[in-house]
Amino acid sequence: MLKFLKLIPHALDIAKTIEEAIPISGQGKAKLDAGLAIGQVVYDTEQDIQKSWGNPAAFLAALTKAIGIAVTLLNAAGVFKKGQ
Repeated sequence: MLKFLKLIPHALDIAKTIEEAIPISGQGKAKLDAGLAIGQVVYDTEQDIQKSWGNPAAFLAALTKAIGIAVTLLNAAGVFKKGQ
């Protein structure tokens, strides 16, 4: 649980960075894919993450959920404007 919670701030940063770079609605899947590609690179290069999560599938599954939570929060807060 703790390692998942540690992903939330990073997921928020990933979601905001991608949204700032591509502020187009309707591209959620492409944006998530980009976030996961970034996550894969981080996993591949960070030994501490590899030791903590054990395998990339577990890490990326958790990152997918964390990004989803982040996007839902940012949408609810009005940070992401739909229809831009």
